[in-house]
Amino acid sequence: MKKIFLDLEMNGVNRQYKEVRRMCSSEVIEFGAVKLDENNVEIGRFQSYVRPVYNEVIESKITRLTGITTKQVQNADDFLEVFLQFLCWCGEDYEIFSWSENDEIQLRKEYNLKAGDELPEITYMFSNWNDLQEAYGDMFEFVRPTALSMAVNTAGIEFRGRMHNALDDAAATADLYREMIGGTTINRIKEDLHEAKKPIGISLGDLFTGLQIA
Repeated sequence: MKKIFLDLEMNGVNRQYKEVRRMCSSEVIEFGAVKLDENNVEIGRFQSYVRPVYNEVIESKITRLTGITTKQVQNADDFLEVFLQFLCWCGEDYEIFSWSENDEIQLRKEYNLKAGDELPEITYMFSNWNDLQEAYGDMFEFVRPTALSMAVNTAGIEFRGRMHNALDDAAATADLYREMIGGTTINRIKEDLHEAKKPIGISLGDLFTGLQIA
C-alpha cells in the first residue's frame, strides 16, 4: 500500500461572508504532498496553489508565514479542481498521513461547503486517514501535541526547504514517518525515556531501614 503525506496552507475567509465562516473559516490556498511506495521510497510529489473564493487577498500574516502572495493564487485553479487533481494523483490502494487532524477537518469542511456530494474516492481517502502527530505523541506518551519542526529536530532530521511551505512540510512529515518506523535516533529516544520511567527499586521502607528516630 502506498503512503501519501499531505500538508495544506490556508487563508482566512473574509468577515463579510458570515454564513460561510460558520461552516468553514478558512480556505485552502496550497496543496503539497509526497508519495512513498510499499518500501517507503519516494515515488512522486504533488504541489498546487489554490485560488480562494471568499477572500481574494492573501492576508499579510499568511504571506509572512507561508510566503504565498495574492499574485501566486489569483490565476490558480479553484479548490474543487485542485482537490480532484490531487485525488487522481493519489491513485488507488493508499493511506494518507498529515501532521495533526487540522488538514482532514479543513478538507471535510471546505468540500462540504463547495461541493457536498461525496464521491467514492473521497470516502476512501477519509477512511484511510492517519494523524502522524497523534501517533508521534502516543509513541512518547506526550500529553500535548508536538510541532512538526520540533519533532523533526528531535529526530535528527535536516529540514529541507521552508517551514509552512506545503510541499516542504509534507516531505518533512514523510522523513519523520520513516524515522519513526525504523530510525535509530527515534528508537534511542524511546529507550532512554523508557529507562527514565523505570522505578528506582527503592521503597519508602528501604529508605528508613536502620534509621534511628530520637
